[in-house]
Amino acid sequence: YLPLLVLLTLFWPIFVTLIATSLSASAWLFWLAIGATTGLVQLLYVIYNFFMITWDLAILVVLKTFSMIRSRSRRYYYKAVFATYKSMGIERKSRKGKMGSHHVRRRRKEW
Repeated sequence: YLPLLVLLTLFWPIFVTLIATSLSASAWLFWLAIGATTGLVQLLYVIYNFFMITWDLAILVVLKTFSMIRSRSRRYYYKAVFATYKSMGIERKSRKGKMGSHHVRRRRKEW
């Protein structure tokens, strides 16, 4: 143990500097790794949110497209029915019982 004590006595400032440097570097690497991990978690969270927003918009587009197609097909169906009635000479009765009105009672739109 004597040579080790002599080395420590003579070169203790160098040993302290090396220990402090290694501690500082390891702390720097630790905070660098923590920062990179936090950034990666934030990136994954943002990508998840963008995916969910895109998915919601796609569902809304599909539902609205279906609603518009259904509305237009019903409109053309009623037009065809009225044209058929008119060509056959059949008049539709209105709600008040008057002849000649082509009013059709439809369901209320659902929101």
